[in-house]
Amino acid sequence: MKTINGYELEADLTADNSGFSKWGFARKNGKTYFIKEFLSPVYPVYAELLTEEVVERKKKLCSQYEEKMKKLYTTVNNCSDGNLVRIDQFFRYGSKYYITTEKIESVDRELVYSQPLSVKIRLCRVLLHTVLELHRQGIVHSDIKEDNILYKRLDSGAITAKLIDFDSCFREDAPPSDVEEIHGDMWYMAPEVFRIIAEEKGKPDSAMDVFALGLVFHQILTGKQVGFDVDKYSYPFEALLNGDTLHCDSSVPEKLRPMLTGMLQKDPEKRIRLEDAWLFFEKKQEKTKTQRSVSAGDFRKDAEKESEQDMKSERENLPEGDNRPDGAARPSKLIFGRGIRPEDRKDTFDQFFQKTGDL
Repeated sequence: MKTINGYELEADLTADNSGFSKWGFARKNGKTYFIKEFLSPVYPVYAELLTEEVVERKKKLCSQYEEKMKKLYTTVNNCSDGNLVRIDQFFRYGSKYYITTEKIESVDRELVYSQPLSVKIRLCRVLLHTVLELHRQGIVHSDIKEDNILYKRLDSGAITAKLIDFDSCFREDAPPSDVEEIHGDMWYMAPEVFRIIAEEKGKPDSAMDVFALGLVFHQILTGKQVGFDVDKYSYPFEALLNGDTLHCDSSVPEKLRPMLTGMLQKDPEKRIRLEDAWLFFEKKQEKTKTQRSVSAGDFRKDAEKESEQDMKSERENLPEGDNRPDGAARPSKLIFGRGIRPEDRKDTFDQFFQKTGDL
């Protein structure tokens, strides 16, 4: 079997659900690693057919890419305190670039959905802390979704959550300059990101992570995707941009509803910040500073008015039977371009704008 920089592949790398990369598993020094090969950029190893000018240009682009990714991955690793899968190595081998991480033996998502409510609340708390640490370092994940969360059973028997896939991350003070560089999954796309892509103006920021994390929390807490009129729309952002609303399942704990409401606001300026969302789990009463126009204190006050429910009675309100997310499975990863590909939605890009008019 092929060996890459000392990593012996268990099988050929696959491009399944991976966007512009290939992935697989490999062994090195008696340990198993996840390995990903990036399809671009390509270092000009075989440059015989290229002009000297083209070779130098490609080398310069690759050098800039290396510097950018090394800094990014170093910052990401420094944010990890156990619930963020660290990048073990980033390297070039031949003409291609690779990363490796530890292999996580994950448990099935269905098992997570069947856990007591107290466990699921703890998992949400873990993920919120993880993303908050990224934001505190100025890093936007930009591709938060259930497929990028692995659930692992610890030696103690408890289940924890780990965030993965940092290839689409960017620094908030240096967002993608081209809309074609905004990567992600359409189901978890924030309304303002669609507008940025459609209008080719504006810059994405950490608020997009908050929206996506709110959708993930709803799935963890209820085993279902957030509700909206699926006969009219394919995705949550469509419903919001058309003036409709998103609906939380009745099994969402009352004390967490204001937090989810804040995370799923259409307007990113009114969306709760993760620093304030953290208070819903920490039960702290002190006010926190926010740079957005609407303070999360409003949501916190609503939560404080809700009566404290016994954990057992909350658990009894959970839905029974099959807890799979509603709706047909969608591709785990899409790349946003200057428009949305027609095959991935009910209506074409132009038809959507005819429907919505001035967004």
